[in-house]
Amino acid sequence: VSGQKFYYLRNAGALLELALVNWAMSRVVARGFTPIMTPDLVKETVLEKCGFQPRGEGTQVYSVEDSPLCLTGTAEVPLGGLYMDKVLREAELPIRMVAYGHCFRTEAGAAGAAGKGLYRVHQFSKVCKLRY
Repeated sequence: VSGQKFYYLRNAGALLELALVNWAMSRVVARGFTPIMTPDLVKETVLEKCGFQPRGEGTQVYSVEDSPLCLTGTAEVPLGGLYMDKVLREAELPIRMVAYGHCFRTEAGAAGAAGKGLYRVHQFSKVCKLRY
């Protein structure tokens, strides 16, 4: 359907992923973090301000052709976009957020670049927490 480096989760695998996401989110929310579901597409400027080069050479970001939008590589990017270009007062801190998001990366061919034995894929999901 999508080619190499993509997968389906079925039956126990699908239920296991949902259970792990629910478990992780519940644990972090119990510690005072705000749960957030983030968009999978963000503006190019949000990625740039988070330190990515969405249309640069060697990018790990999927860009939408003829559009300022890109697929996120992590939910941390749209979380950062919530506070982009804002000055926060000390009284507003700390800000605790946790998000479940889909992640899209072009680097699937980097065999073993980040960890031995890990399969690199183009699309996956994860729970990430941020504290400002």
